[in-house]
Amino acid sequence: MPTAEPVASPWGSHRPGVGAAAVIAVSRHSWLGRGAMRKRLFRLLTRLHTGPVDTWLWGQRVRLFPDRNVSERKALLRPDRLDQAEYAFVRRQLARPRPVFVDVGANAGLYSLYAALTAAAGARILAIEPDPDLLARLRFNLELARTAGGPAPGLEVALAAVAVGDRDGEGRLATDGDEGSRSLTDGGGRPVPLRRMATLLEEHGIGRVTLMKIDVEGYEDRVLPPYLAEVSEERWPQAIIIEHVHRQSWTVNCLALCQSRGYRVCAVTNNNTLLERAH
Repeated sequence: MPTAEPVASPWGSHRPGVGAAAVIAVSRHSWLGRGAMRKRLFRLLTRLHTGPVDTWLWGQRVRLFPDRNVSERKALLRPDRLDQAEYAFVRRQLARPRPVFVDVGANAGLYSLYAALTAAAGARILAIEPDPDLLARLRFNLELARTAGGPAPGLEVALAAVAVGDRDGEGRLATDGDEGSRSLTDGGGRPVPLRRMATLLEEHGIGRVTLMKIDVEGYEDRVLPPYLAEVSEERWPQAIIIEHVHRQSWTVNCLALCQSRGYRVCAVTNNNTLLERAH
């Protein structure tokens, strides 16, 4: 795994003050941390504390940036309600011997961090995210977890600062809005390296994939269908988590394609469909 910068005083100046800590506690441990009330609590929090927040998540110290990223905001204010079915699916799939997790559109890396903390010994994780600032957050939190002895022995984590699409070359990434909702765009944005899924996995020496998570804001059809068509069946993921929120923009129905290739739907949540290859 790429080494992180030394972690100096991880609590440091980013520990929330008494008032901000009280707001976080109320949101995490009472009914007020749900729906519209959570939004009001977040607005109150921003008056009391700006910037990153050092806190606990999944029994580990983490640094979150709730003012920039909706996923990190949810993880701070209501971690017990954060993608419950999806994280349980990750834990179950990565309990297999020497599992391999490929996180396409890793955002700030919460799924990859959870995988690192719960996967069986000898796991490999590839976190793919075109925004290097978001990957830096994952690197920081992984270093905190390693310092605390959280991951199982033999864990390998690689970070790839690229976007995934249907060709190798260059793409353009939107720069406005919530960090986790930025996607490739046909115009504007900033240039980022673009790789086909097959190319990227070859570059990292990954053949067999236990679980692939794909969340690329409507470009899922440019990631999964080309990969399934290009590689042998032995290299298809054993299980898939794919965001379906923007499926109306797909040119290929990824869910129907997966089912035609022998995957069964295990669960459907507000944002994602969870699939597993039938045995």
